[in-house]
Amino acid sequence: MLRFDGTRQNSPTDVEEFFRMTKKSVFDKPFVDFPDLIDVLKKRGLTIINDFQAIDLLKDYGYYKLINGYKKNYQQSPSNGDETFIPGATMDQLFAQFVLDSQFQELFLTTVFPVENHFKNLIGYEVAKKFGVNNFTKDDPKNPDPKVQSYLHPDNYTGSTRNDVVSYIHNRVLDSDDNPVAYYKTHKNHIPPWIMMSNMTLGSAVRYFQILPKSLKTNIVQEIVDPIDGEDIGAKKELVTIGFEILRQFRNASAHSNPLYLYKAKLESNPSPRIMSTYIGSGIVRKKSLVGRNDLFSALLFLLMLTQKPVRRSLFIQSLQDIEDSYLFDENDFTTSVYNDYLINSGLPVNYIEQLRKANVELTKHSKIHSQITVTSTSGDSLNVPLILNRHPSGSVAQEQTVWVTKRGKSYHHSKECAALKTSSQEPYEITLIDAQSKGLTKCKREK
Repeated sequence: MLRFDGTRQNSPTDVEEFFRMTKKSVFDKPFVDFPDLIDVLKKRGLTIINDFQAIDLLKDYGYYKLINGYKKNYQQSPSNGDETFIPGATMDQLFAQFVLDSQFQELFLTTVFPVENHFKNLIGYEVAKKFGVNNFTKDDPKNPDPKVQSYLHPDNYTGSTRNDVVSYIHNRVLDSDDNPVAYYKTHKNHIPPWIMMSNMTLGSAVRYFQILPKSLKTNIVQEIVDPIDGEDIGAKKELVTIGFEILRQFRNASAHSNPLYLYKAKLESNPSPRIMSTYIGSGIVRKKSLVGRNDLFSALLFLLMLTQKPVRRSLFIQSLQDIEDSYLFDENDFTTSVYNDYLINSGLPVNYIEQLRKANVELTKHSKIHSQITVTSTSGDSLNVPLILNRHPSGSVAQEQTVWVTKRGKSYHHSKECAALKTSSQEPYEITLIDAQSKGLTKCKREK
């Protein structure tokens, strides 16, 4: 802390130092006015050009998230308790790091939500297919048919935690007051597995996945990460489980606006670089670095690998490229230093985007049917991305192809120029082929 003679010694926090200098408080975190907080930061050596703007930042984002979240890399020796800022450190630098990390948080959330939903939908589908749709125990008076065993019967599952997981689902998930479970409790006579999964958190879904029979786990994993010849399916299932746990922790950190650049997932066992390299290629992960650190780069790799749709993977990478370009494109010294500092502090390789591209190429190789579409990035650039219909051992096809339909039409059309559409009084619109088929539409007879 700052002594009255101007010398310094270690101090727990800025706020505690201020109160030792001015007034006494029995509380660890007493209230401090915004102007006083600015004075504390200045005494610590942080350059603040405009006090009013700095106070507005604290009002908007909070001292804890803005200062405590990003100060460590601009302090001389924070690990030893010395919170003195390095010469030249500014409030603008802290805020810029905060903004950049927020961009990663936002992109992570928007990318992980479809991955999470895909995972939960697959679980619901496989459980319903194998064990049916009756959620009630045999002696439950609400059971529509006690002769039909519940899909939540413990005997359906494996592992030492199965009773705890099933109990949690009965008491917390199926008893939820949130939709769609709440709606089904009121308007339907049972809650099928795919509805139950909609109310599950990602963490609960991972725990439920872990107690599923081996055959169901295999089906789910093979739908998420395309199979390759000679793969170790047991190791693959373990890798996917660890990957979803990493995504869960980074998802929660992002949702609570906690800094990602220093975050590391806490795991019971680390992912195997050797197994991961089987799917994303060699040279990207190493035994003692990158993926083994369970850091931001590890999370980005798993987010890429567990995103099943090639189009989404390509758009995710392009979004990262757009962020980088916005900091480096105009060769502004300040924004360039902000971005480079972030890479160093987060442990992201300088060429991390190129490594993600290489991983995406490897993931795409395992798919079977190829075509391309052109999309436009947020910066306005055209981007050719692979459009792939992924064939899995089950024979299912994930169809990303788009077709043209009309509101009251009974057919779908591969071209907007189809003669049937030309003579229709209805305006055609575009949907995916799988959506068209799910609506019961058939291929236009005029098309070859």
